[in-house]
Amino acid sequence: MSTTSVLPTTAVVFVAVLLGITPASPGQEPSPDRYQSVAAPYLEYPLPKLLKAVPELKGLAPAENQQQLPVLLVRVGDIIQDSAKKLPNLTSREEVIQTRLCTNPRSYGGCLDSEQRREFNYLILSHRNNENTGNQLEEYRTDLKNRRIDPADLESGAPKSQGFAAMWLLFSPSHRSESDFRYLGQQKVGKHGTTFIVAFAQKPDAVRLPGEILLQGRSVPVWYQGIAWIDQSSSQIIRMRTDLLAPQADIHLQRLTAEIQFGEVRIPRVATALMLPMEVDITLELNAEVSKEVHSYSNYRLYAVETRMVP
Repeated sequence: MSTTSVLPTTAVVFVAVLLGITPASPGQEPSPDRYQSVAAPYLEYPLPKLLKAVPELKGLAPAENQQQLPVLLVRVGDIIQDSAKKLPNLTSREEVIQTRLCTNPRSYGGCLDSEQRREFNYLILSHRNNENTGNQLEEYRTDLKNRRIDPADLESGAPKSQGFAAMWLLFSPSHRSESDFRYLGQQKVGKHGTTFIVAFAQKPDAVRLPGEILLQGRSVPVWYQGIAWIDQSSSQIIRMRTDLLAPQADIHLQRLTAEIQFGEVRIPRVATALMLPMEVDITLELNAEVSKEVHSYSNYRLYAVETRMVP
């Protein structure tokens, strides 16, 4: 029986050079060991401090112990592994609202609040490994004329974040050893009713493929912590919040938060329903500037490329 090894090949990406940030000098970029030494995972917080750090947990019924955690992780991992095998190539319509806010008007010569709305095509492609052991996910966007957009292209004005569909892979069996987990308890969430709540924190020295921030052509790794809301009946992750495991003083990065809402999508010619991102709210704080991006997804459909032999 083969196993699926799925790698989040496109973690959330930000191009911080837009905010006037100078990349760290070689040798100063955050290493796993140094990052681990300053990390303060909120899965270790006492409950009052945790509720203050993550207000979305209001109404949480705390767990009395961790006995349920191993079984819960296995159930969620099995669902993720099965879903990854069946995930086809998809495209959707993406609407993005970008907002820039200045917390210090004198920074960078002063700046004003601004808002920009744009539409794109968002692609989620599932690539078969050469060893035929599973799939790898690739995520990117194009403009409405199907021209691919590079998130590092400063002239495009495109959104600076992607990789949301792959975030639940942090709970996949092949990546579970890269994080610590804590069962927090239960919470009622809208139409889903009571959900299981699990916190996680990546172990920097164990993560094979960390997220990244692009600084003037150079990649700086980042590691995440977060909260997952899990539907009790289906064991599907319906909502996630991710944060930095620790601020990165080297590049003046204080906050990087992603709040992801997943929804069940049924697509013609696909036998099973898929859990896909429906809305993502990003907050990025660098120096004295706060940037926000709200991504909304609709009209998911199969994506196929047609080729012709031309004499």
